[in-house]
Amino acid sequence: MRFRPALWPTVISLPMLAVMLALGVWQLQRLAWKTDVIDTLTARLAEPAVQAPEEIDPQGMEFLKVELTGEWVHESEMLILGRPEKGTPGFHIVTPLRTADGRHFIVNRGWIPDKRVDIRARPESRPEGTVTLEGLIRTQERRGWFRPDNEPERDIWMWEDPRAMAARHDLADPVPYLVVAIQGDEDPRLPIAASPEDVLSIRNEHLNYALTWFGMSLGLIVVYLMWHRQNGRL
Repeated sequence: MRFRPALWPTVISLPMLAVMLALGVWQLQRLAWKTDVIDTLTARLAEPAVQAPEEIDPQGMEFLKVELTGEWVHESEMLILGRPEKGTPGFHIVTPLRTADGRHFIVNRGWIPDKRVDIRARPESRPEGTVTLEGLIRTQERRGWFRPDNEPERDIWMWEDPRAMAARHDLADPVPYLVVAIQGDEDPRLPIAASPEDVLSIRNEHLNYALTWFGMSLGLIVVYLMWHRQNGRL
């Protein structure tokens, strides 16, 4: 068998093959990362809640389940725009929680439908006095690739940024990470906090993506070789 590769098909095909193989390998790396995230989250959801740590350890604190006790600072309530729930448009409510030691935690309390965005339509969402809740610490930036920038000066938030949110409302002694509230034993009420099942329902399609890229690479090789065979070069 003698193989005489044609110039232009080879010049075009080799870079395409390299890119598709690289994307397949990248998806395998993402698969390993996502699997580790899910394993860590599963383990920490099963652990009892602890008091929020004083020392900041971004790696060791991610998804740590904590118990917070304090009072909501409702006048500093913020809305995360564009957060549909099962096809229903809505928002996430983010409210600072002031603890007895004067710290302010930025807490994503959960989801409300857009028709209840007016606080007069949801008085039950603003409890007064001391409250206790459980939540998960998120230390990593949560902005998606395609989410627009926040506009703190206009109090428009597309994603959670604890430092910018604390600065926007001049909160004293702010904690530089987000706490995502999770549902307790009581019936869900507005805002509807994330359930453990919701928290664990993380999409992990990276293996399928990797197989797609590797399959496309194999298809390109087959087409390349068939073209050379039909033209008497293989």
